[in-house]
Amino acid sequence: MKTAAVFLGGKKDSSKKFFRKIVNISDFIVAVDSGAEYLRKIEVVPDLLIGDLDSVSPETLNWCVSNGVETIKFPHEKDETDTELALIELNNRGFNRVILLTATGGREDHFLATLMLLLKFSKEEMEVKILSERVEIGLVHGSKTFSAIPGETWSIFPFGSLVPGVTLKGFKYELENREMAFDQPFGISNTATANEVTIAAEKGKVIYFRWLKEF
Repeated sequence: MKTAAVFLGGKKDSSKKFFRKIVNISDFIVAVDSGAEYLRKIEVVPDLLIGDLDSVSPETLNWCVSNGVETIKFPHEKDETDTELALIELNNRGFNRVILLTATGGREDHFLATLMLLLKFSKEEMEVKILSERVEIGLVHGSKTFSAIPGETWSIFPFGSLVPGVTLKGFKYELENREMAFDQPFGISNTATANEVTIAAEKGKVIYFRWLKEF
């Protein structure tokens, strides 16, 4: 499985130790515009810098150039966000797993746009998730079993165009193919009770927020 770690331009939401840990388990490092600033601070040279480059500092841009970083620059006026352009590029390069970092801080509208990109790009051949020291966010369509730690808080919501029938196993509040309507957020703050949990969505899709006890 080819894994890419993608540093976005949100506020710093995790420690240097955590970022380095993710870099070490990844095959390819991407800086999306000012995401390069974090990589420069932790002294990790990205494999790719991508975006319209309107928010990366001249000093960091020169650092990338001097280190031979592949750079793909786009016009400022465009229909896609810089994150979307990065995901398109990684999909074209055949990556199976994409971890989005520094995505949870900053502007709320940018965060919502990133959640919408999970809906577009999370599919059988490419898993995309948002990760920080505090939370893991991902999409489930079909059925998926996760390793878990008893006591962890998970929130599960419908996401997309269809109302899913949701099954939850290994949680304090389990469900069996229950319809999860968009205006009834009863999936908030569930608790893992086992070392494995299963989330299944029939017809539609769900998004999960896993509040991490440890990574």
